[in-house]
Amino acid sequence: MAVLTRRELLKTGGAAAVVLGVGAFRRPASAQPPPGAWNHDPASPIGPLHWGDIGFPTCGAGMNQSPVDIRTGQLAAYHGSPLLLRYEPSELGIENTGHVVEVPIPVGVSDTLQINGDRYQLEQYHFGKILLAAPETAGQEVTAGEASPAELFRDIGGVSMTGKSPVRVKSFYAYDGSLTTPGCTQGVIWSVLASGGHVSNAAVTRLHQLIAQFPFYHGYPNNNRPVQPLNGRVIKFRR
Repeated sequence: MAVLTRRELLKTGGAAAVVLGVGAFRRPASAQPPPGAWNHDPASPIGPLHWGDIGFPTCGAGMNQSPVDIRTGQLAAYHGSPLLLRYEPSELGIENTGHVVEVPIPVGVSDTLQINGDRYQLEQYHFGKILLAAPETAGQEVTAGEASPAELFRDIGGVSMTGKSPVRVKSFYAYDGSLTTPGCTQGVIWSVLASGGHVSNAAVTRLHQLIAQFPFYHGYPNNNRPVQPLNGRVIKFRR
């Protein structure tokens, strides 16, 4: 799962943020992509292997890029506080951006993540079941009732759906990284849960169907960036 202030980072190009941690046939391209267009296909001239050459230099030159391979035998101890999440129910708007399917948090809703005294405002998230109701056309958004991001943490136990009680995440991996999409802005704190949730096969199938229809993806069904080198970074683990 990923939770991040991606929109603000893309606007400012540098503010700190927090991230809280899915063979196909292709049809030939029918037109040249416009300047600034990109996709996730490693075989494409606008894919992740070329992002650094098509207007997003940090994607190619940055030394703290994400995602990374978390190898459990090569970890340092993390002695910081648990993650403290305060999420409340709000309107569930599901947006197809043309690169991801996400839920933007409505204006006026205060969903926060606290790490060692620093507090971050949740701006959007993307995860399993929202895919089943996602619009097929890039740029469209649908409303699917009301939900709380806290529902994504049901497996932790003691989770309040009303937002009145905080969710404490005690065990997670932590490292300094970046956004996983252009411009690959660095200065992002990644907190990856040690025990993940579950996604249905139907949701995964739906995800691939949606991605294949993204503009300039030309039938390519995945939207994950390849693993990036650690470049000397140390991944920490809080037990």
